[in-house]
This record gives sequence, structure tokens and C-alpha cells, in this order.
Amino acid sequence: MMAISDSISVYRWLRRKRHEKKKTLYKQSWQLVVDPVVLFYSALFVIFCFFIGYDWLKQLLPLVQAREGFVERYVLILPFIIGFNATLQAWTDPCLRFTTSELLLSLLPHSRQSIVKYLIIEKIAVQSIITLCIALFVGILMPFTPSDLLLWTLLYLSSIPLSVLVQWKLFSQNRWMKALAFLFIGGLIPLFFVGTTPLILYSLLLLAVLLILFKKGEPSWDRVAEVNDARVWNMWIVSQMTNVQVKSGRRFGATQNDSEKDRNPDLSVQKLYERIWIGHFRRSSNYICQTIPVLMVITAVVPWQVNWMLVFTLPLAVLIYQEVATGIFADLFQQENAFQSLPIDERNSVSSYLRWVYIGFLPILMAFVGVQWALGEPIVVWVIQLLGISLWVYHDMKKVIHERLKIILKENFFRNEWMRGLGFLILAAGIYHPSFMIFLPLLLLYPNLRARLKPQREMKKPSV
Repeated sequence: MMAISDSISVYRWLRRKRHEKKKTLYKQSWQLVVDPVVLFYSALFVIFCFFIGYDWLKQLLPLVQAREGFVERYVLILPFIIGFNATLQAWTDPCLRFTTSELLLSLLPHSRQSIVKYLIIEKIAVQSIITLCIALFVGILMPFTPSDLLLWTLLYLSSIPLSVLVQWKLFSQNRWMKALAFLFIGGLIPLFFVGTTPLILYSLLLLAVLLILFKKGEPSWDRVAEVNDARVWNMWIVSQMTNVQVKSGRRFGATQNDSEKDRNPDLSVQKLYERIWIGHFRRSSNYICQTIPVLMVITAVVPWQVNWMLVFTLPLAVLIYQEVATGIFADLFQQENAFQSLPIDERNSVSSYLRWVYIGFLPILMAFVGVQWALGEPIVVWVIQLLGISLWVYHDMKKVIHERLKIILKENFFRNEWMRGLGFLILAAGIYHPSFMIFLPLLLLYPNLRARLKPQREMKKPSV
């Protein structure tokens, strides 16, 4: 293994050669596309925008002075926003520009870790310099006190190393780990505004960062190099300028997961059905992306204006969600596709679908929690209501999906509509007052108790 200084010097030479090739590529694209007349008028437009921005800045300064107390009050939230942004960017961007060239260089007698460490130090240094320049610019133009500006700058500078490391580490994790980090760190931001002690929130943030950084596992080098190749060479800009579609060898994005499990996929029936449902959800994405936001609006926005409307809007949102979910489930088997000629595994098809249905209902639950919190309801009240809603959706969703599958398979079954209607009435009553939620478990247990008591009654009948 060569010395670290030798590896870094070779890497710098490699990157210098890459910049020369990129410069040549941009020159060719520029000569093909750019019109000098259009460039002249574009420059005039930019100058005109500067004058507009200067006038807008003069109008902004009084507003900033009026809101200076608000800025001082919430200065400590900056690390949470930076951490949340890192978890969001980790879905598509590894943060460090480790391309195929660096990957091939690390196969030679050059340390891969030394290259990564150099990239981390360089990234932190560049972002720190940019931050200091922006702070100097803001300090000259904006009426902030030096102490406030210094506090903002120090908080941002101290958050840069953690955000870089979190984004780099989280990029190679599976989607569940990314989603968990995204929801956990993002959930700390609302807690800051409701008056939670900053020391507790900073402790939770530090704990989350440490858990992410110390999680075992090597980075997905192939995927990191693939994504960075597209970013470093600016494939999108080149394709827009030359009108030639430039695509990477494989898909990359938020849904790409290059973990060991994806490289060696599990071919069990459960996993195959999960892949089938994921493809079906992509084809139905427009329908899904329209339905869930509308249901969130029904759940949160209407009760925000008239709080008693939540008694009607939440059961309505649950009912609509169930009908939409059963419709999407039935579409797979009713459309013209290869699955019509294959036997249906009832247990695996339903269980794999229900898993995604329950995940899709989480935004509606979050909207319900948000509106209850905003309306000032006690935590105990909406926690009991949340448990009741989750229990009803879990049970009733499973029931209606099984019934829809029996309709598809043309099997006979008994549909107990009065119990379902009674369940929605109890759900609405539980939203009105949480004590009514106790009747939901009793209603769900009633069929099992009745089935157990029925044989005992038949045994007690006197024989004729």
C-alpha cells in the first residue's frame, strides 16, 4: 500500500485530467447550441434581475428588522434543519464525488479510505468557505447583530461535518433505514416549536447521528460510483444542450437500493409478490399521489377550520382509503396481464399487499395527529384515538381485501355489513370522545366469542 500523500497526489492528477476532458466537452456543447444574440439578451436580463433584486432587498430589510426577535429565538433549530436535509438528500446523492475513476484508482495500490477521507475534508473545507463568504455578505447587507450572525455561522459550521458524514453513510443503507432516519430527525423539528427542552432534542439528534455513523456495513461502491458519474459529468446538462439523451448504465434514484439483499434477491413467493405490487403501484402512481393528499386535506384542513367536523371527516377518509386500496388490489387481477393465467397464492398476495397499504395510511395518521396537536387536544386523548383508528384500519382493511379476493376468485362468502357500519359509528363516536374507543375491541372480538359459544349452546340443547 502506497503512502497517503502519494495516493492524494495521484488523485489530484486524475481529477485535473477529468476537468480538462469536461472543459473540452462543454466547449463542444457550447459551440453546438449557444447563439451569441441569445447570450447577449440573456446577459441584459441578468443585469435587469440584479436591479430588481436590489429593489426587493430594500423592501426586505424592514421586514427582517421587524422579525429579528423571531430569528434570534429559533437560531438553535439550524442543526436540525441541516440534519433533516442530509437525510433527505441521502436518497439520491452520496454527497462525496467518488466516481468510477476513483473506484478504479482504489483497485491499484492506493487506499480507498484515504481517498474518501480526502474527499470528506475537501467537502467540509469548501462548504465552510462558502458559509463564511455568505455570512460576510449577509452581515454587510442585513441588519443582524454580530453576535447573532456569529452564532448562526458557528452552528452551521459545526453541523457541516455531521451532515456530510450522515449523508455519505446513509446513502448506502436500505430504504427502511433512510425512512426511519428521515422521520426521526424530521420529527424533532416540530417538537422544537412546541417548547420541548433544546437539551433533550440535541441529545436525541446526537444519538440518531451516532447510530447512523456506527452502523456496520461497507458503502455500496458500485452505486456510489454510478450516481456520481452522472453528476460529475453533468449528463443532464449535456443532454439538454446537445439534445442527445445521455443515460447511465443502470437506474439510480430514491428507490434504488444496492444492498447485498438486492444483489442476491430473495426469490420466495412473498418477495415475488412484493415486486409485483411495487410495479403495480408505479403504474397506479398518479391515482395514489392524488388520493393520499386529498385524504390528508380532508383529515386535517377541514377540522382546522371547524374542529367538530373531524368526527365525520376521519371515518370518511378511512372509508375512501379502503375503497381505493381494494380497487387497486382488484385492478391487478382484472387487467390484461400475465397473472391471469397463473394461480393466486391467497395468503402471500394479501399479506404482501396489506403491508404496503398500512404504510400508505401513515400520512393520514400523521395528518390526524397534527390537527389534534394544533387544536390543543391532550396527548392522552389523541393517543387513545390513534390506537383505536389503527386497530380498526388493521382489522377492517384485512377483511375487505380478503372479501375482494374472494369476489375475484368467484367464491361464496358472508358479508357482515351491519358490523362494519357499527364499527365506523363507534370510530366516529371515539373521535368525539375517546372513551367510546373501548367498544372497538369488543366489536372485533364478538365474532370469535359467538363462534366459541355456539357449539356449547348446541351441546346443551335437550335431545328429543
